Amino acid sequence: MTTLTHLATNTFIITRLVTISGYKKDFCTTTGIRGSLQPLSFSKTNLFNGVMGKTFRIFVEGSIDIQEGDKLRNTSTDEIYKVKNGGTTRRTMGAVDYNECIIEQIS
Repeated sequence: MTTLTHLATNTFIITRLVTISGYKKDFCTTTGIRGSLQPLSFSKTNLFNGVMGKTFRIFVEGSIDIQEGDKLRNTSTDEIYKVKNGGTTRRTMGAVDYNECIIEQIS
């Protein structure tokens, strides 16, 4: 399979909500990835309960484990994004295998 890393323009850290002990949960770092971030719209929209943000699309390698609810932090700008529910799609085009994720900027 061919990789998309040569097209990646941003570096992200993926954090996922995991159980620490008992009922305690916290976000823990799972991996670092490189991806291509593209805006879906140029205007801010109401995400939830009055929180405003932008919606983006990110393309990453097909072998990357990215799930709904994961948070991504851009290492160069420290902006935080959250993967939308139902926002991850695995795609192939010829020999290229990649994930397409819809994410929201939350801070």
